[in-house]
Amino acid sequence: MKHPRIRIDVIQVSCLLLAGVIFFSLAKIPEAHASNGNAQLIPLYENSGLSTFSSDWENACSQAPANSFIIEDRTTEGAIDPSSVADGPPNTSEQYDGYTADSNLSTVMSNCYDQGDTQGVLGYVNTWNYATNSYIPWENTSDPYDPNTVKGQINLWYALYPGELAGIFFDSVQPQDTSTNKNYYRTAAAYVHNNKSPDNEVVFNFGSDYGTDDWSLSSSIDANDADIDVVFEGCYSGCSSGDNLTTWVGSGTWSPKWELNYPSDYFAALVYDTDSSNISDVCSALFSAPSGSNTNYYITNEDLPNPWATFISSTYESSETSSCQ
Repeated sequence: MKHPRIRIDVIQVSCLLLAGVIFFSLAKIPEAHASNGNAQLIPLYENSGLSTFSSDWENACSQAPANSFIIEDRTTEGAIDPSSVADGPPNTSEQYDGYTADSNLSTVMSNCYDQGDTQGVLGYVNTWNYATNSYIPWENTSDPYDPNTVKGQINLWYALYPGELAGIFFDSVQPQDTSTNKNYYRTAAAYVHNNKSPDNEVVFNFGSDYGTDDWSLSSSIDANDADIDVVFEGCYSGCSSGDNLTTWVGSGTWSPKWELNYPSDYFAALVYDTDSSNISDVCSALFSAPSGSNTNYYITNEDLPNPWATFISSTYESSETSSCQ
């Protein structure tokens, strides 16, 4: 990672004034982010064989605000998806099970650091199987590069694209406040922070304003924590399926609970199916008090089934960044 985000442990002394009496409590606050205005968290799940692949990556990396991240999907052709490997199942007798890097992807990832002030690229790792309603297995003890496991996906990302990753984007993160759930995701975060790079970013995509507990950011061991939680993924308004931003934000401000105890740049919102005429309204809703002005964001006019399949036009991006700064 060429532009690491600063991680600093701090102790926050919070004061609560109740009935004229001041009570003090010590609370662990996660590492501070190096933030200069609003940054984007851009899912760019585009097949590397498409003619627009290189130009979309160049535009995303050069036009995004400072400290933004690009998320690369694991199913990009030749990345780490086992179905894209020409010679069949992985061969554990070969280095990295026989998987090789996608040269197109490697090129755009490397170039991304040289364009604008983009923070870097995050590798996509899925954590939940909705067909079986179960966690993706953490590891295969006999095969550290098994792509059917979370640890294997992480290892493949860093093995195939050394020096090009800024961290991992964990998708389909479950919100349950249970020991099993917390241990699963804290193990994943710690593996990236401790075994890959302490400066690499860990993003948990919950997709919604989840629960009433800050377990994803409040472990007593800093490495166990996510750096960013995605607390909204949905359309602007009138979704036939999925969440609606207009419902989520209510009367003009989003509905965080425990999140108010954290800086706003620990959170992100991904909004699709947004007409260019509504960009300003989306920005106002996301960044209105008390959510704060440094919430990570991405807004697109693309829609389901895959609103992240391409990068937005330069005109749309210019309007988005100007409205959301």
